[in-house]
Amino acid sequence: MFRSRLVDIGVTCSDGIAVVTIAGELDVSNTALLYSCLHEAMDVGVMELVVDIEHLTFMDSTGVSILAGAHRRLTAQGGSLTMLSPLPAIERLFGAAHLVPALNFKAAA
Repeated sequence: MFRSRLVDIGVTCSDGIAVVTIAGELDVSNTALLYSCLHEAMDVGVMELVVDIEHLTFMDSTGVSILAGAHRRLTAQGGSLTMLSPLPAIERLFGAAHLVPALNFKAAA
């Protein structure tokens, strides 16, 4: 678990799949932590990222940029990124950035 004052980020990896759980508030003060988590997983060969944002209560444009960049990197390598259970306000942020059609959003099972 990676923690900052505003956000908790957990990462679990198994069989080429990483599940990244983000809870709290993601903004310019802590997106470098998310960037490191996502790119370290991809650097070791993860081809599928599942980003659980069910408990993410706030995100600014830097968070959107980090997630969009991870999506671009994975798809260029033949992988995928799935966003799991966003709150409506968070999903609207991706919609405002015209990323909803490109990103894969799913509800929790």
